[in-house]
Amino acid sequence: MRIHRLASSQLLPAVALCGTIWLATQPAPVSGAQTIAVVSPQTVAAAIEGARQVLVSAYVLEPSSVVVEALERAGDDGSRAQVLLPGDPYDPSGFVGKTNAAVTAELHRHRINVFRSARALHLKAVVIAGAVYLDDTNFGDGPNQTIVADHDPADAHQVGAALTGAPTSSAHLQTTKAAALQAEAALLLQARGPVAVESESFGWRNPVYDALLDRVRRGASVQLIVAQREVEASRYERKDLERLASVGVQVRISFSDEKMAIAGRSAWVGSANATRGVPEQLDWGLTTTDPSLSASLAARFARTWAQARPLAETPSKGD
Repeated sequence: MRIHRLASSQLLPAVALCGTIWLATQPAPVSGAQTIAVVSPQTVAAAIEGARQVLVSAYVLEPSSVVVEALERAGDDGSRAQVLLPGDPYDPSGFVGKTNAAVTAELHRHRINVFRSARALHLKAVVIAGAVYLDDTNFGDGPNQTIVADHDPADAHQVGAALTGAPTSSAHLQTTKAAALQAEAALLLQARGPVAVESESFGWRNPVYDALLDRVRRGASVQLIVAQREVEASRYERKDLERLASVGVQVRISFSDEKMAIAGRSAWVGSANATRGVPEQLDWGLTTTDPSLSASLAARFARTWAQARPLAETPSKGD
């Protein structure tokens, strides 16, 4: 099959993105011990520069970020790097469209193809041979993000397949919003003690909301962190949070916009917000019992919780 170079302004089904280029060159999925860890943007940048083929997806990419600059160097050095951005993002302020247009122009100058997905896209990943780097935000340079390095070739293949049109979910890795939230909720419902959740935005009528209600009604300690920006932007979101607080959920507001759930020695981390949203949207979620990763996520949550303010102490919209 011939690969066509498409203009970045074109919308195309994800399956047409680069399937022949990417999937045909990936190692077959193998079983074995999974090696996962939380890493920095600098680690991702080094992986990009050391790879011959790179597939990147994000909701929005900042032109001057460490990861984008690594992509530019990789393109200059002859690596085959391709970037997938959303074709029709939710963008009331215009920031996403403006920023993605700028980064697209910049990447084109470094011989990197940028494609727009016709499918709802919220999955943030860097896929190279045998590994995938998953970010709960958008590979920026700030501290409020969790990037998971997953060196399981089967997981890398699964994420690459999702981005090229064939999303699936395994026992521990999900690549759609619906599957990710179901896995997060399952972790919470199976917990035997306190649970903690962080989500950039939060709403009712989704599995995570229902799971938190279930846990608090059964007497468990439940902590929830939501990003201040999202609460301020929607009076409906605040009402949803106040409803949870009224039944005993401890709700705090933070400048952080990470997405995770902690339940004892197990954890979930992903890009999927705990909202109703678009079930088939490309998102990622990773459930883990890895002691190091679970402890790292729990420590990150604890730091954010300590700096966050109780919902009752934050002004509501219009105050």
